[in-house]
Amino acid sequence: MITYGKRWADTLRLSLLGLAFLAIVVWTAVGVHAATPNLETDRASGVCRYTVSGVAEGAPLSMIVKNKDSGKEYKKDLTVKDGIAEGSFSLAADLENVFGVYSVDFVEGDHPVSAGECDFSIHPKAAEISVSGADSDTVRSFSVKRSGNDVVVPGKAKADLRIWKDGTDESSAKNQKEIDINGSDSGFGWDNVNVESLSYGTWYARAIVYGNNDIAHAVGLDTVKFVLAPTSKSFTTEEAQNGFVADIQGVASPLGVKGVTFEVYNSAGKLVYSKAATKKEEGRYTLTISLKDLNKYTLDKYTVKAVLNDNQGGSVTLDQTATADMSLEKGTLKATLSSKQKKVAFSLKKASAAGKFKAVEFKVYKKSKGESTAVTVKGTYKESSDTWSASIASSKLKQYKSGTYVVKAVGTTNWNTRIDISTKSFKLGTVAMTVKAKKPSYKKGTFILQTSPVEDSAGVTKVTMKVSCSSNDSYTYTAEKQSDNSYQVTADLANHKYHLGTYKVSVVVTIANGMTSTAAKCEYKFKPDNFTYVSATSKKFTKKIYIKNLSDEGDVTFDVWSKNGGTDDLTTYEATRKGNSASATIKMANLKHTGTIYVNVKVGGALIDSNGFSFKAQKSDMVKNGWYYEKYAGKTYKFYYKNGVKQTDLTNILGIRESNSTNVNKFYLELNRAAGVVTVYAYDSQRKSYCIPVKAFTVSVGRNTSSNAGAGALNTASSFTPLGKYSISYNGSVAKYSLKPMYEPDGSIVYARWASHVVGNVYFHAIAVGRQSHTALNPVTYNKLGHPASAGCIRMTVADAKWIYDYVSVGSEVRILKGSSGTPGPFGKPKTIRVSSSIHYDPTDPAISDSQKKRDYSAGRISGYMTKKGKKVGY
Repeated sequence: MITYGKRWADTLRLSLLGLAFLAIVVWTAVGVHAATPNLETDRASGVCRYTVSGVAEGAPLSMIVKNKDSGKEYKKDLTVKDGIAEGSFSLAADLENVFGVYSVDFVEGDHPVSAGECDFSIHPKAAEISVSGADSDTVRSFSVKRSGNDVVVPGKAKADLRIWKDGTDESSAKNQKEIDINGSDSGFGWDNVNVESLSYGTWYARAIVYGNNDIAHAVGLDTVKFVLAPTSKSFTTEEAQNGFVADIQGVASPLGVKGVTFEVYNSAGKLVYSKAATKKEEGRYTLTISLKDLNKYTLDKYTVKAVLNDNQGGSVTLDQTATADMSLEKGTLKATLSSKQKKVAFSLKKASAAGKFKAVEFKVYKKSKGESTAVTVKGTYKESSDTWSASIASSKLKQYKSGTYVVKAVGTTNWNTRIDISTKSFKLGTVAMTVKAKKPSYKKGTFILQTSPVEDSAGVTKVTMKVSCSSNDSYTYTAEKQSDNSYQVTADLANHKYHLGTYKVSVVVTIANGMTSTAAKCEYKFKPDNFTYVSATSKKFTKKIYIKNLSDEGDVTFDVWSKNGGTDDLTTYEATRKGNSASATIKMANLKHTGTIYVNVKVGGALIDSNGFSFKAQKSDMVKNGWYYEKYAGKTYKFYYKNGVKQTDLTNILGIRESNSTNVNKFYLELNRAAGVVTVYAYDSQRKSYCIPVKAFTVSVGRNTSSNAGAGALNTASSFTPLGKYSISYNGSVAKYSLKPMYEPDGSIVYARWASHVVGNVYFHAIAVGRQSHTALNPVTYNKLGHPASAGCIRMTVADAKWIYDYVSVGSEVRILKGSSGTPGPFGKPKTIRVSSSIHYDPTDPAISDSQKKRDYSAGRISGYMTKKGKKVGY
């Protein structure tokens, strides 16, 4: 509380009170009765009422009212009637309207009596001040209200309003307007105080009260803070063609509004555009801003600020801002695969760049290849969903194979600028699956690999699994589809060189669109103790038994025997041990039976657990001996083997004796004209057919191999061997000749040994010579053996022609086929002998001595020969 006036000394007051008390005591002691005062203070009217009773008759009575702050006294003599004095005094009429607390004393004769106090002070805490109006109002109202029932100002007084700016001293405040106030009022105030002459900022206001013309003793009440600032109610932007419209409403300022300027800032906070707005109505300003003006169509998120120009010539930026999002709205880009991944559909929803795009295209490329390889498809627009869409067949992307693809949406703006909108990655040609190993068989050396089930919509057409344990044992399996849509293979260590360790598995899927991809991988450890297996060797009819990851130390042996024979063929093999592995080569000839072969492994003489190992021995694994039905060129033949070697001369094996009147040998002879091979077949009583190849001969047929004519077309000038079915037959009365004269086309005579008649002038015979001699052979003609060279007969070596002469009975069927050089016959095409120009004999002729043949063979004049006993040398 601020007080103003003169202060009296407390010491004097205490002295007077002491004297008064002493007088009362003395007065009482001598039997005088003291007066009794009573006070009532009416603060609202500023009046204090008093009553003094019990005043002694005839005793004078006076009243002293003193300001407790200034010490100033006001004295008044009172009238007593019937021992009572009563009346009042007021702040305005009696106390010069000076606020304060007053003490009241009565003096009866010489005896003072204290009556108490009258509170005519100002109570600042009983008042609350407030201000009304907006920050931007040019006039404001201030009001002071009681905060309770207490009277703020007693009686009547003056009040004024002081206003000063934040940051300055109150002493610099300006009084606004003096008003009269009354203590009986509930409040007072100042309406429509014009603040336009002030400046923007924070201000303070305080009400002061004082008595008549006693502003020097004014008392300040509570303060209130208020702000002077421009304001706006709304500030918005709205997208327009190639730009936006800024609109601010409710613009007001306590200093008045002259105009508004819009400033546009980019996302980096840089001012890029400024222009005065157009006033639409009171407090509303708008401006259309083109994207062209903003750094030449730069897409960005812009902030718009409003700068208010007031009537005092000042300017201030309003607090409220607006945002114009002219940045690229990427929208939602999706890539959707069709069933079986035959097509990919693309959609771009709600994408924009300062308006809708004029056009959108989708560029599709494999991520690893880069955008330069992209395939472009144009999008179509659907306004109802604000969506651009397109699709592409997977076949158009097949050249890039499966993997991760990227689709990029590229838009054309309304100002014809192409903009990369967004990208989306997607998998094409891939399938989500897992693979795991299960059910290992240490006996068989196998384990199963199975994938997780695959949805039919994935379009899987093939699944392969690449399995390896090391860099040189990779093997690819084709998986089989299971009932639950999973895929499965059985991995066999035989395909992986029987390596033990960790196997790596890679699953490759092929889908309906033709793409392949690696869909899953896993690893599986296969390394059992004492793993035993058998494998083939480079040597025929042997196998090698191995044992790996041996659990015991010591020498290793293998006991091998066949199940079908018990132990009648048990053989023990000592193994070669290296570290924890051992192996031994077994001879299949020691086994007497096919089927299951048992193997017991002993280490240090003790039998160990080798997972119950056994293997199967097929007939083909054994050394072939005897008869076997086997196929050649789609037909089944019966062959004879000795110690695994196919026999190509069955004369002795079949016990064939020379043909005569008492021993008839019926054979079937087939000439493959294109190959130049004759094969002789014996009859098989089991198959009821001529399917036993007995012997094969390399021959020369007629020079004309293009003719398909039969025997009816033969004449003295023809040079073809006729096609058809014939037999060893009589030519008149004779079927065979040991030496037959034959006429050449020029009329000369040649001689053919061991001739057997077939048809017409066609015979099997040895190469003809110019005279009846064993040494008259033309070497050029001999070296043509195996190639078409005759006039129609079937030329042979002496030994081969003699075999037919000796063993093939008349009536044996001879069939001449056009044939094929690619399939000469079940015995193939026998090798021929080459002779030099100095040789004039047939190296197979038994009439030539073996010593002569041997000398010529050693000298290189012949490439081979046949001994008198029929042994072939060099061919």
